[in-house]
Amino acid sequence: MTGTNGRFFLDKLYFNGLIRCPFRTGKYISNLEEELLMPKKVRGTSLVALTSDQLGEAAVPFVQVAAALTPDQAQYCVSNKVGVRKRLMAMVNRFPVSIKTTGDGAVTEPTFDPAFDLDKIVSDRKECWLKYYRDILDLKIGDRNFANLIIPPYQEGFNKLVIMVRGLYANGYYSGCQKQFACWRYTENLDQVYSDRLAVSRHYALWMEDIIEPREEFGKKSANDLVAVDFKGIALPERLADEGEHYFRTKTHRDVENITRCDGSRNPGGYVPRVYWCPGCSKLYVSWCYPDDVSSGLRSRPVSC
Repeated sequence: MTGTNGRFFLDKLYFNGLIRCPFRTGKYISNLEEELLMPKKVRGTSLVALTSDQLGEAAVPFVQVAAALTPDQAQYCVSNKVGVRKRLMAMVNRFPVSIKTTGDGAVTEPTFDPAFDLDKIVSDRKECWLKYYRDILDLKIGDRNFANLIIPPYQEGFNKLVIMVRGLYANGYYSGCQKQFACWRYTENLDQVYSDRLAVSRHYALWMEDIIEPREEFGKKSANDLVAVDFKGIALPERLADEGEHYFRTKTHRDVENITRCDGSRNPGGYVPRVYWCPGCSKLYVSWCYPDDVSSGLRSRPVSC
């Protein structure tokens, strides 16, 4: 199925309600827009936007699998669309980094990155988090607790997996830091802070950049500026979880020269929590700033989830 046939295939999917896909400026934009159509980098490879024909042809094996589902399997997919989508994207991220094709488009030789092993990366990170939760936070938790954990799609540069445990919020993660080093917080109850993501009913995972200082480019815009462009910034519980686990594993701190603004959270007054390590007083500080504050040393940390 090539050329206009791919476009016809998309038409059939759209009119049968299998994809939400309005026609816009000559391209189909589906609910997989971010992952499939928009240019971005995955594992070091620059991707160009897909045409509607390419999207239609790429969808064929997925639809063929869907057509072979049992009624129970189909109902599971209908009832768990977000989870199934994330699992599919995790699988897609294991596809070849690049492929070679002949003149007629046939694949001749897939090329994999031999140094990249997502399964091993995820397994190693799970072990680190399990050890942290058991040894520092005294949680009775084991491998089976993370058996159904949904791992978000991997993106280049976001090389630390953060695992947030159900029922544990900012106060709990602050105590994990407090057990290891001196800390100060602007309020005794950090759980009153609202966050974009909270592990209320299940564990969840996200990817972040494993760097000591946030990138300079994120000190040029305020939290309000980034909200306007649908930026996903780290939340306060996630930043505290990362700090505690990072110190437990490396005996070093993040944000020794700059401040992480936790754009994924707001306190009851609408202000933005911020976290940093003060080398001079050997203490971790949790304070806040205004959502329109801009400073070269006040930076957000993006997350992939």
